[in-house]
Amino acid sequence: MSDDSTKLPITLALELSQQTGSVAMCSSNGTIMEKVVDSGNREQDDVMPSIEAIAHELHILPKTIDCVIVSVGPGGFTGLRSTVAIAKMIALVSGAALIPVETAMSVVANAGCEAGTYLVVSGVKQDSFWLSTVRVNDESITCSAALSNTKDLSSLLDETSVLFGDSFIPQSVVTIAKGENVVIQETSTSAKTLLELGLRLYKEKKIQAIDPLKLAPLYPREPEAVRVWNKNHKKAKTDN
Repeated sequence: MSDDSTKLPITLALELSQQTGSVAMCSSNGTIMEKVVDSGNREQDDVMPSIEAIAHELHILPKTIDCVIVSVGPGGFTGLRSTVAIAKMIALVSGAALIPVETAMSVVANAGCEAGTYLVVSGVKQDSFWLSTVRVNDESITCSAALSNTKDLSSLLDETSVLFGDSFIPQSVVTIAKGENVVIQETSTSAKTLLELGLRLYKEKKIQAIDPLKLAPLYPREPEAVRVWNKNHKKAKTDN
């Protein structure tokens, strides 16, 4: 970090958990720039070019980055995998502090939610999903989460008035939530919001930096691509 206490840490934020993602950077004088990217594109990478473009406009050199803030999921497999790889590379090269933030907290913060309790449904597979309970008050924002289902969800709906979910949210969840007069709000993320949230939590020591080699995406369950590969690999070994 810079020795000048009047300067902010030069920070990169990667929010690639959704199909449409974004990257943002903050210069030492507090100027923040953000670019939208297609985080699920396997054919063409526009994440690194976007980072380079912002860094050029803000006159930031890669080795001067102080913090890398990462939205670790749950979310899209390709986007999270790209996030982790890019964050590790930049943190190792620059020596930056690597700060992981659960995506659910980024979602709630991006919605501008006031003090209260909010539920975020993600990582849907059939009738199961990753359920995050995000609590916001004047002093902090916290998140607890676990694999869940509609039966477990019912007991938590009396704590909240808003439930966040993407296009994969199960119809059973929608039906139960509406029956309890809980508003369903579309999941939306922003790297700028993630950057501001991550820096605040890091400064307040609510989140600790992590060793780049230990950074991993938050998956509710084994990714389907990994499951299929392991299954085929095991079958191949048995056949041999």
